[in-house]
Amino acid sequence: MKKMKRIQIIGLVVVSVLLGGFGGLALRTGEQLEVHEYHHEEEQTYTCSMHPQIRQQGEGQCPICGMDLVPVGAMSSSTDIQLDQISMTAEAKALAQVQTIAVRYRSLGKTLQLAGSITVNSDQVQVVPALFAGRVESIVLSQEGDEVRAGQRIARLYAPEWIAAQQELLEAKKAQASQPQWLEAATQKLINLGVSASRVAEVLEKEKISQNWEVTVPSSGVVLGAPARIGEYLEEGQPVVTLASLDNMWVELEAFAQDLPWVRVGDTLAFSVEGAAQYQAMIHEVDPLVEGRARTATLRGTVLNPSTNLRPGMLVSARVNGTQEEEASLVIPKSAVLWTGTRSVVWLEEPFATEPTFSFREVTLGEAGEDGYVVLDGLREGERVVAQGAFAVDATAQLAGHRSMMQPDLGGTDFRYAISTSLELKFAELLESYLQYTQALVQGNSEQANAYLLSFRSGLGGEVSGLEGVAAQAWENYRQSLLSALPEEEQSLETARALLDPLSKQMYALTKSFDWSAVEVYYQYCPMALEDQGAYWLSRDKEIRNPYFGDAMLTCGEVREYIK
Repeated sequence: MKKMKRIQIIGLVVVSVLLGGFGGLALRTGEQLEVHEYHHEEEQTYTCSMHPQIRQQGEGQCPICGMDLVPVGAMSSSTDIQLDQISMTAEAKALAQVQTIAVRYRSLGKTLQLAGSITVNSDQVQVVPALFAGRVESIVLSQEGDEVRAGQRIARLYAPEWIAAQQELLEAKKAQASQPQWLEAATQKLINLGVSASRVAEVLEKEKISQNWEVTVPSSGVVLGAPARIGEYLEEGQPVVTLASLDNMWVELEAFAQDLPWVRVGDTLAFSVEGAAQYQAMIHEVDPLVEGRARTATLRGTVLNPSTNLRPGMLVSARVNGTQEEEASLVIPKSAVLWTGTRSVVWLEEPFATEPTFSFREVTLGEAGEDGYVVLDGLREGERVVAQGAFAVDATAQLAGHRSMMQPDLGGTDFRYAISTSLELKFAELLESYLQYTQALVQGNSEQANAYLLSFRSGLGGEVSGLEGVAAQAWENYRQSLLSALPEEEQSLETARALLDPLSKQMYALTKSFDWSAVEVYYQYCPMALEDQGAYWLSRDKEIRNPYFGDAMLTCGEVREYIK
């Protein structure tokens, strides 16, 4: 039986070979057989746009949220990139208004807004003493702030020593013929005590002894503190009054300890007084001590005041344009930095890529200036970072399932910034303006679209309270990025529709980055928009109403994500 089976198998093989041979002959003599080539394609990796850490070969649903998975790299024009990179077409880059800048060493500037007051210049303070001990008989000054003129007599003192000095002077005059040195000595004694030469000459001329010493002021000014009182007895050298000249004043400002490295002696400050007049002064002193409780130090500047409009105690608001005292540092613009938790990241332009390609890079930042951050680690001079449109690049990477601000490690749960009531209200207004803008585009109404676009831009202004730390910085980054993407001039219907895609990507990233309590929108996509490049928008309705084509292709598109 086994032998018979072997014979049958051999026979089948021989028949097959013979048939193949004859078949080959038939093909060579007849019509050529149509040959179909089959290439084995590698399976596509799919990910979830909501949870980029999910990856699998082939289509399916996300095990976390149940959404349909999308191909990795679907948002980029190249598949030959790493997970920490994203590529864009030149057209997509232009629409997102992505701009890069080279990282350079330079001095970092910072504008400090400081508060303070006008104070008396201590170098302009003068004490008018009692040259002779005595009792105050009269005084023309009554309170602090009284003004006096140079040479003005302000008080009379009954001073026995002054009476005796006059008698001695007149006796010396009588003996001048025989003892001229006595008069010279008596005159010099009074001058050494502080009596003016003119006062001595007056006594010699009138030859009459005055019972009171009259106190005069050497220069004009205002009274500081309370002057002496009638009936008060003053010792020799004790102040009758303290005066200050207002021709030269100080402006004193309080600077926080962390701001002190930005200011130094010689810097110019600009200040306004009581919200009105504008002045300039030069910092001549930075207090070396920091006050313990307030953690502030005093800055002093000198300001000329010939018209005496500035008065002690006036409140001032000042601005100081400070610079780093150290040598130049590696600096990047603030708009280049995206905050993810406590970490800071940037998007770096790849210099040798054949199409716009950007790499995700974590950086360590130092001091924050007015227009940038000092880079301590993560970048080299000459590398180009995305300075405008970083959020648009990051949103593209997020949708492609690559590393992004939301998923810096492609693992774990989504990170969302904490919000405040103030920000929640502002975002609700922004979202409403945005949705009305898209509805106007659906209707093909450029006038309404421009109106809602203006409302959207206006909504980005104003203060937001209650945010702290990286959440506040993240909101400011989003706000600045959105403002830079919005043109100020009116848009035609065509340009308004072209603007929608980059604006929508940034709104999508903003929607996903914060922990909003009441947001429910659909992220929708039309593959034929923008000349078949594809474009996105947000909508409250699941039903497609295409803002890129309006009535021409009203239902063209699909829902890519439901955000709640």
